[in-house]
Amino acid sequence: KEKSYMAMLKSDLRNLVTVQETYFADNNLYSTFAQLTAENRYSPSRNVTLSTANETATGWSATATHPGLVTYTACGVYMGTAPPPDAALSESGEVSCW
Repeated sequence: KEKSYMAMLKSDLRNLVTVQETYFADNNLYSTFAQLTAENRYSPSRNVTLSTANETATGWSATATHPGLVTYTACGVYMGTAPPPDAALSESGEVSCW
């Protein structure tokens, strides 16, 4: 089951990257997670908790967790000028788990 939870987290984060990049292409800035969810552009999967940080017009970072994780704690991604949510992330736009 944990493998499916990990796949779900990675998929949710990749979808967030796609939505943010589309928003950036249209507006020349990144959106906030609150705005994306309010406009029904993005919502995480059931039982996935997504938290964002460092949200600015030039970058953002996000961490996703699921209560069924045992081996891993979370997955994350960052874009633009935002610092990564974990040292395991080395490249902007790359989803990684720790």
